[in-house]
Amino acid sequence: MYETNNIGNNESEGITRRDFLKWGAAAGLGMSALSIAGFPDLAEAQKIPGSKSTLDNTKATKGGTLRYRFFADPPTLDPNAHISFATYMFSGQVYNKLVRYDFGEGVDPLNRGLVPDLAEKWEQPDELTYKFHLKKGVKFHNLPPVNGRELISDDIKFSLERHLNPAVSSPVRHYFSELASIDLPDKHTVILKTKQPFSPMINYLASNFSWIVAKEVIERDGDAKKTSIGTGPFILEEYVRNNKIAFKKNPDYHWNAHPHVDKLEFLIIKDHSQSMAAMRAKQLDINYLYDKMMVDELKKTNPETKVLKLAGASLFIMFNTEKPPLDNIKVRQAINHAINRQAINDSVYFGDSGFTSMIPTVLPEWTLSADESAHLYRYDPALAKKLMAASGLPKGTEITMNLCEIYGPHIMDTGVLIQENLKEIGIKGVINRLEYGAYLKAWPEGTFQINLGPQVTFIEPDEWTYGQFHSQASRNYSKVKDKDLDKKLEEQRRLFDKVKRKKLLDEIQRELAEKAYQLPLTYGVGYYCMQPYVKNFEVPFWYGLALDDTWLEKA
Repeated sequence: MYETNNIGNNESEGITRRDFLKWGAAAGLGMSALSIAGFPDLAEAQKIPGSKSTLDNTKATKGGTLRYRFFADPPTLDPNAHISFATYMFSGQVYNKLVRYDFGEGVDPLNRGLVPDLAEKWEQPDELTYKFHLKKGVKFHNLPPVNGRELISDDIKFSLERHLNPAVSSPVRHYFSELASIDLPDKHTVILKTKQPFSPMINYLASNFSWIVAKEVIERDGDAKKTSIGTGPFILEEYVRNNKIAFKKNPDYHWNAHPHVDKLEFLIIKDHSQSMAAMRAKQLDINYLYDKMMVDELKKTNPETKVLKLAGASLFIMFNTEKPPLDNIKVRQAINHAINRQAINDSVYFGDSGFTSMIPTVLPEWTLSADESAHLYRYDPALAKKLMAASGLPKGTEITMNLCEIYGPHIMDTGVLIQENLKEIGIKGVINRLEYGAYLKAWPEGTFQINLGPQVTFIEPDEWTYGQFHSQASRNYSKVKDKDLDKKLEEQRRLFDKVKRKKLLDEIQRELAEKAYQLPLTYGVGYYCMQPYVKNFEVPFWYGLALDDTWLEKA
């Protein structure tokens, strides 16, 4: 249960893509535009005036301060230690990765290919080997103790191995658990070898959490919580909790002519009404809203506001299956069929959402069909009551549901609807409203019964399956221990044949629906609201919100 996502940078002139596209396709990332059920015209929705797909970037105005609304303080600034949206959106300004997902003109917003970031090119000579050639002359930020030195291959090795260090408590440790070795033939070459065929490898290197850190910072401080030094487009200047995170332009950034703005500010505004007031007063340049009604209200008073609608984070219920009563499969199954997802879509999302499977709708190559998802997660009160009777759970049993309103008023609205659904089958649902830090802390600690919230849109299907349900996975917050499921989860990771992998993942998704360890509720929709002078802002769907390509056209 996590959050939203983003990326940026389209300046790829002079960079070879042939190897990247070849192996991106092998990992299951097609480049053709796909129609997403329930998301009509999403690709067109991104082509608003001022977006990357409609503007000539050579006309960009330099300078100014871009002010972006941030929902909450990051739980940590260490890019390898948390999967919070606030952490990885911060990280997207300061750090880079080996590879990233493509975006920009002519690229379908929901179907990204892989392109270079710190790597100039790569080859995969066999199913166990990945060879990366780093860009030369890439510099870390010119701050002590790193002092602007060149990025070298040892930095890649150090950063990837850091995820496997128990002291870091990386929530994505399973990304790199299959690494057998990291060899460094020279200072600009990295060779990764896996223990066995591991099809998610490339996608995991491009994920929101595979940032490359400066070794000197970790060796001096023990972590990256206090000092943030990377190779990214912006340099951290100041962080005042509950106020703002301020950055300045990195003059040595390895993508030429970027960033366009001199300064970037993340203004921490937790209250959505306050964020709307700031937009009206031109104190904010970009604001993200989950609530369509709030967007409509803003447009009434400020009709010049540009709105970018796009697929957002899907909403899920996470069960703690380690403790009664949710260790009882009948109780979990009853809750599945007691929830009226159509009512959530109609009354909370105003018809903008719909059914999804465990692998969400925004990954059309891997998800189940909309019809099958609707059947597996159907509203069936009679069946739910029958399952409850079979469970033996006493009528009136209390079950607590954690939620955090930092994500928007729709979270509480959804919680209230679910509470009413639970009442119909004899469960007394108790809503536990938590502040952001406590909400996040409860997952790994297992101090919850039900957790209601959004999940970031991981592009790799292994993250939705192995990452959350394998008994040894670092994000198995539902505490699942299922040996038969473990075997299937391990097998799908070894498959490079997309057809065979899809077949097995379909089987896994059906099993997850049957066992109800987690419950997908709806796929999400979000709205980026921008001042009319904000140009070239396009949400790169699979990154950490890079804003180096955005510019301001002000008088």
